[in-house]
Amino acid sequence: MAIEQAKDLVILILGLAGGHITTDTRFQKIAFLVNEEVLKKDVKFEPMDFGPYSKELVKAVNELKKEGKVNYVLDNDGVSHYFLTKEGEKEFNEQLKKRIGQDKLEKAKKIVEKFKDVPLTYLLAYVYANYLEYTVKSKITDKVEEWRKYYGI
Repeated sequence: MAIEQAKDLVILILGLAGGHITTDTRFQKIAFLVNEEVLKKDVKFEPMDFGPYSKELVKAVNELKKEGKVNYVLDNDGVSHYFLTKEGEKEFNEQLKKRIGQDKLEKAKKIVEKFKDVPLTYLLAYVYANYLEYTVKSKITDKVEEWRKYYGI
């Protein structure tokens, strides 16, 4: 079931990130990379205005919020924050780790750790450089190209 896989991806990303990720873009792009490189496309992503985007992921966050496993808030500056609740941490530690397996868990952890704190411009440049097929509808291709040159990606 797609929504269950998307919910697992949300819990996995937040669990590996220490329970918190800032901005929708960072959350979507890290989830995309883990989905593509580790989980082998369990969750559907499509090209959108800012690269790969998953409506399934948004639905999953909303469901997990209702279940009390995830909090999603906007701060006073309009910046989005994703938080894993105690119930979400329990799900991550007691069930999800076992279902995913150690090998995939380690690979996902490397991706999350690599990208959770880098400048958002670097993350976008990396995704655009490596997944061109997801940039066909992008509204920021020219800007990202500048970032790619800046970072040498």
